[in-house]
Amino acid sequence: MTDTVSDSSVDPSEREFGTSGISLSPYRLPTGWFIVGFASDPPAGEVKRAHYFGQELVLFRTESGQLNVLDA
Repeated sequence: MTDTVSDSSVDPSEREFGTSGISLSPYRLPTGWFIVGFASDPPAGEVKRAHYFGQELVLFRTESGQLNVLDA
């Protein structure tokens, strides 16, 4: 898309992806890599709750600094 549409009556997804939209994955969960936090979150020893992709998750960093994400 070369032109930016600023008309508020146009669907936001059309402004972003054009009238053809985007194709959805046939899988139940999104495929690929998705950001669920920043490298600095959470600090070592802390557990953080997160809700992504219709799933409850926990993010935590071990005392040695390894970042982990697990199904809650």
